[in-house]
Amino acid sequence: MFRDSIQPFLIGTSEDKQRYILMMITRNFRQAALLLVTILGLTGLGLALFELLSPTSGTAGSAGATLVLVSTALLAATAALLAFVHLKRWLFGLLLTLSVIDAAATAVAAYFLMANVLVATMLLALLAGLAAAFAGSRQGRMTT
Repeated sequence: MFRDSIQPFLIGTSEDKQRYILMMITRNFRQAALLLVTILGLTGLGLALFELLSPTSGTAGSAGATLVLVSTALLAATAALLAFVHLKRWLFGLLLTLSVIDAAATAVAAYFLMANVLVATMLLALLAGLAAAFAGSRQGRMTT
């Protein structure tokens, strides 16, 4: 197992070694960013549940609070799927794009609900989603 993971260091040129290192960094960075989106989505789910159920929030039981709750649940589920399941490339790109749109739209909806902590959480999820989307985007431009 260990020998397979360092195979490019045993044979190949220095360009192969650089390409392998870049690939490993990119994979780990994207995985970490998607894990962060999952954690922020679950945090947002808890905050949205509080907004929906708390009588002190001013939006208890409203349709907007329910929409934000469903949206954060979808964001958390999709980000977990992206982080832990190997998907086809087109499906991965589609779900990642929809997750970024979901985080942005949920931040706007939370702004209208005056849930500032939820807005900040969704903006952080948006940034992490964009980081995951653009991690390794230059990898295909490397020439030999």
